[in-house]
Amino acid sequence: MTQQTRMSWKIKDEAVLQELLLLMQISDQERALLAALHPAAVDASAAMAKDFYKRLLAHEETHEYLKNSSLNGLHMTTGQWFEDLFSGTYDEEYAHKLSLIHI
Repeated sequence: MTQQTRMSWKIKDEAVLQELLLLMQISDQERALLAALHPAAVDASAAMAKDFYKRLLAHEETHEYLKNSSLNGLHMTTGQWFEDLFSGTYDEEYAHKLSLIHI
């Protein structure tokens, strides 16, 4: 039996970024609202990241997965992601940064 090729498997390289932008469907009004919250997001990002990982590490399975990771690095990456979420700019560079997030 031949396995059918899924359409999503044809999306590769830079096309993945374009697909991500298309899926986000953020309107101009939503961009403006998010951008208006950016200063508050910057102020809250460190505490948000700390609380996020505190919650994750409270679960045994997640703790096991993260135990050898640099928590400082994870806090910084997550904090930056949170700030960028409220940037108001959701272009190909934004999508590329999202694609680089990993543990």
